[in-house]
Amino acid sequence: PVPPSRPTPVLPTMSIRRKVTINGMPALQETNPVVSDLSKYVVLAKDDLRRQMRFIEAQLSLLDSLKTKTTKQKVSLLYNLWDRNGDGTLQWSELALGLKKFGVGDIDDAAKLAAEVILAEDSDSKNMSREQFEVFLNTLCQGLGVKFDDIAEFLVLRYTAEDTEEEVVEMIALDILEGDVEEELAMAKKFESVLLDPLMIELFECFDRNNDEVIDFKELAQGLEKFEVPFDETIKAAISALLLFDDNESRGLDYVAFARFMLSFSAAVGAPFKTLAPTFLELCEADEDASEQGQKLQRIKSKALSDIQEEFNEEIDIVQTANDARCQALFTLADLDGDGRIDFKELALALKKYVPSNGVSETAAVAAAMLLAHDDDEDQKLDPVEFAHFLNKFCAIVGSNWHELADFLVVASLVNSSDSMDIAILNEIQPVVVQSKKA
Repeated sequence: PVPPSRPTPVLPTMSIRRKVTINGMPALQETNPVVSDLSKYVVLAKDDLRRQMRFIEAQLSLLDSLKTKTTKQKVSLLYNLWDRNGDGTLQWSELALGLKKFGVGDIDDAAKLAAEVILAEDSDSKNMSREQFEVFLNTLCQGLGVKFDDIAEFLVLRYTAEDTEEEVVEMIALDILEGDVEEELAMAKKFESVLLDPLMIELFECFDRNNDEVIDFKELAQGLEKFEVPFDETIKAAISALLLFDDNESRGLDYVAFARFMLSFSAAVGAPFKTLAPTFLELCEADEDASEQGQKLQRIKSKALSDIQEEFNEEIDIVQTANDARCQALFTLADLDGDGRIDFKELALALKKYVPSNGVSETAAVAAAMLLAHDDDEDQKLDPVEFAHFLNKFCAIVGSNWHELADFLVVASLVNSSDSMDIAILNEIQPVVVQSKKA
């Protein structure tokens, strides 16, 4: 008999990763050498193990050497490890990657924190010096409640580990973004100097007539009018400023928002704020017309601005309510036929759920009045924005506001059910209400 042939052994593929530099950027190159026989595979595998052992021994030796180093020497060692390109300064991207290795969230979190750390330094440089790095490490230790020696060992251990493919990609991405971030850091530092400018502080105090540290629409318009801006243009400018710069929805500009607005206003005029600030301040501090006619005109303008401010605030309230998820939920619950509009019957049924103690006749009368008052496009129905306006008005009528009543209204809409008798009555009333509205 012919003996069976032995199967040829399948040699495992050995993946070897080597650090290389491509176009000046760090990268990993993975090679899968073709092994013709088992002995060559073993040789390559043993070489790779020896390399790993040498690397681990170097790590341990470096960690052991920390015991005999002074704090200054440890800081210098860590600084050199983080300074990946060896130029003697710690750039934003290098700080970001160091924070990532330290365990500060993902690379986006580390990048933002690195920018904040560099921005907090009282220096025009976009890099971190050794002295600043030492202060940063000490602050880190205090914040975490750990000893510097422990952090030093941890950082050396993390930073001497081989770069993963993900970290190489992150470093390349940080290098690409560094130019944009440096520009943003420069702008942020410049803005910080503007915030500390005595002229900006004094100008804010001139605008802030009631000293509540927030400049509302009326104060902003009155201040801009002193810059010899036409009255109708001051109204437009004040409204635009609140829409663009009121990030915290306070219906006014705090000091930071005001500074951003003044920089934008100066740019629109065509000169730097530093150049225009003395003129702005002089105009702002100028005495108002004390004549009887001048005072009368100021009272008329003040009344007009108060009315506009009230209307503006009401519009902002409507927009905020319409964007509230609870308002959107109430609209969906009230829109029984799902046509994206609330008709008289749907509005009356919703009101009956909000105030179940009222009779159907009283509820129908309120619903008809509300529909008449808030149906701006006169289609006999309320769209989502008109419905939000109705909710704000309803809350005001019952002596409350949207934020206080919103949760209650949602619960009431879910818990209370519509009575079949009420529905029948409203079906009879609806044609009459629609006809009267058309008339």
